[in-house]
Amino acid sequence: MMTLDQVRTALGSRNPAEALDSLVRGELAGGKTTGELYTTLVPMARTIRTDSPLPEDVDEILLGTLDALIGHCNPDECYHDPIRPDLPAEEAPERSVAPPTPEVPQWPVPK
Repeated sequence: MMTLDQVRTALGSRNPAEALDSLVRGELAGGKTTGELYTTLVPMARTIRTDSPLPEDVDEILLGTLDALIGHCNPDECYHDPIRPDLPAEEAPERSVAPPTPEVPQWPVPK
């Protein structure tokens, strides 16, 4: 299970993006879902951001990771739930993806 100390260590490393990504992917490989990780990481992020300000680029990495867990990013950058071959398709967890953005209505142009 991901701990606050592990997240702090990842964010304080030489390459925080790679370290946090590795931590998240390890949790996913261990069977956690993106929703479970998001629910775990949000309070940790609040604590980390409240205790001491992060450099802007590191703060963006943390927030970007949260966005990637819920699908609020480019499709090729999102995290996906692990495939569970032990579950029938109807019981497998659905991917945590943000709903599609509705199309903007086209208003008539006044003449």
